[in-house]
Amino acid sequence: MKLKSFLKKIKENEKFIEQEISHIDFIEHDFNESVYYKCKFDNCKFNDIDFRNAVFIDTQFINCRFINCDLTEAMADNCSFKDVELLDSKLDKVIFTNFNLINVFFKTTLLNKATITNSKFKNVSFEDIKFNGTAFVDIDGENIIFSNSLFSKVCFISVEFKELLLSKITFQDSIFNNSKLTNQNFSNQKLLRNQFNGSDLSNCNFSNAEITQNFFIGSKFFNVNFDKAKITNSSFDSAILKDVSFFNTILDRSSFIGIKAEKLKFTDTNLFMSNFSKAKIKKSNFINCNLKYSIFDYSILIENGVYRCDLSCSSMHDVTLNSSIFIGCNKDFIKKDDQSLLKAEKWESTM
Repeated sequence: MKLKSFLKKIKENEKFIEQEISHIDFIEHDFNESVYYKCKFDNCKFNDIDFRNAVFIDTQFINCRFINCDLTEAMADNCSFKDVELLDSKLDKVIFTNFNLINVFFKTTLLNKATITNSKFKNVSFEDIKFNGTAFVDIDGENIIFSNSLFSKVCFISVEFKELLLSKITFQDSIFNNSKLTNQNFSNQKLLRNQFNGSDLSNCNFSNAEITQNFFIGSKFFNVNFDKAKITNSSFDSAILKDVSFFNTILDRSSFIGIKAEKLKFTDTNLFMSNFSKAKIKKSNFINCNLKYSIFDYSILIENGVYRCDLSCSSMHDVTLNSSIFIGCNKDFIKKDDQSLLKAEKWESTM
């Protein structure tokens, strides 16, 4: 189809059905509310095009480029982008379902209140993007890059990202519940007031990250690095942790209620006012930690080592201890009704 024929159908408000459009440069046209069914766009360029409220069904875009286009409230179902660039464009409030993106590049594009569901991403890059109120649901992604972008009030539900690369990213007030985010690198990123409940974060790196008021309730952490991270007012309640390192980590006022943990490494860690109530912790070490005002009530501690830690004003009411040792720790915090702590465990060189 040639440009003249295409524009004639637009003018007459006709639907595009099973059309092949190739090697056309579209510049400053109004395609508002246009409809495309089983169409194919190949090697086309779209400059300053109004696609607001457009509908795309079973339509393909191959080797295409969108510059300063407006796709606000567009709808696409069972469509695909392959080798496509979207630059300086708006995709606010779009609804994309069963979408397939391969080798796609988004730059300085708005994706506010967009909804993308049941879709696959492969080799997709997002640069200088603002995501506000966006929802990603049932997404399978491979080799995804997010750089210099802001995620605010974004919802990731049942998402699996393989080979995710993050650079200069801020996540705030967003949801990543029930997602598989294994083998990801969150180091040096900002995570503010997010939810990762019920997600798998195994083999992830959070070193030097700033993590404030996040929820990891019921999540899984196997072989995870939190070294030198700043974690405050965050919840790991009911999570499963194994082989997790917290070297020189700030964990002020964080909650670990009901966790099941093994081989945790807390070294030079600030655990001020942290809550480990009803936790089951096995074969873990606390070395040179600040445990002031920490709570271990009703927890089960098995084969743990607590070395040179400040336990001032801590609470260990009705704790079950099995082969755990306390060396170089103060014990003046123990209350009269918890004196069994002194008899049941090994205390050496107490402060």
